[in-house]
Amino acid sequence: MIEFSIATIFFALIPFAIFNFTAPSEVLVWTISSAVMAVFIVVHMIVGGRWSTRDVAPGVWPRWEPVFAILLFALVALNQTLNALGLGFGRSYAAFFNGLLLFLLIAATNFVALMAALWSDDDGH
Repeated sequence: MIEFSIATIFFALIPFAIFNFTAPSEVLVWTISSAVMAVFIVVHMIVGGRWSTRDVAPGVWPRWEPVFAILLFALVALNQTLNALGLGFGRSYAAFFNGLLLFLLIAATNFVALMAALWSDDDGH
């Protein structure tokens, strides 16, 4: 949960760093930023998926959470890959910002799933 909040802050600051330190064109700023975000989410899906399925006991998390999380991960990866390649979005700020909003939604989904797991009535209370 906290890693996506931190990742959202990190990815919100990447375009400023690229633009201020390298001074490329605006198109290049959004291409690099989207490519870095797409690589992060794909690596996180591969590495984090293995850890999350191994570390979580069956029945602890709500059933809908993994399906919803995979859908959000795929949307971020697709959105940022298309933006980095200039397909459909034209390497725009709007598509990059859309990815940031989806990152916040991933963090919110993790928080809701955590609350659902903590408030479950498994112990009879």
